[in-house]
Amino acid sequence: LHNNSGVNTEVDTTDLAHYYRLESDANDYVGMKHGTATNVTYGAGIAGNGAIFNGSAHILLPSELIDNANEYSFTFLTKADDTNGVYVPMVLNNNTRTGINHPFTRVLYNSGSANRISFQIQGGHSPTVFTEDGFDTTQILHIGFSLSRLSSTLKIFINGNVVVTSSFASPVQITPFNNVLGANRAYNNAFYKGKNRGVGIWNKFLSDEEMLN
Repeated sequence: LHNNSGVNTEVDTTDLAHYYRLESDANDYVGMKHGTATNVTYGAGIAGNGAIFNGSAHILLPSELIDNANEYSFTFLTKADDTNGVYVPMVLNNNTRTGINHPFTRVLYNSGSANRISFQIQGGHSPTVFTEDGFDTTQILHIGFSLSRLSSTLKIFINGNVVVTSSFASPVQITPFNNVLGANRAYNNAFYKGKNRGVGIWNKFLSDEEMLN
């Protein structure tokens, strides 16, 4: 599962908990926790078909996608069609910020500049923001993320490269609710204009080798 430069686009299913191909539907082809798509269409664009988000579309994923309370990982392919705004291709476990010490991950496109991808992980009232610049967000990108509560470590991968390795204050627990593709956690703002394909979620911290393969 990589970009469109001839690299294998199949996903390793070892320890894979959920897999949304997004080629023609929002079904989970591993864990059977199917998503509910609103205003999403499917068409060519990312190594075959992908889900097309038109600026008012989203896919609501079921709660409790992550069974492991200590670690998880995700990967997906994405391509933005518009850089004139801040978009959210994915949020996982995005609970309300007030009074809840749970982590969430939120991927932001064009946060502060047109070539910046931001990841937010919440371990308390205020999120820590990890950002990377220098990416052409209008090209197909393979994005990966691994988090371990046990070691308070996270890693971010983009196009097969580790771009961030960092520690964070260990959250109380991982309790995933408000899982959305293509919009914010309430699916009423920050609508994505682009395509997603091959969203994989693991109940483990993927090593560098596992993520890159």
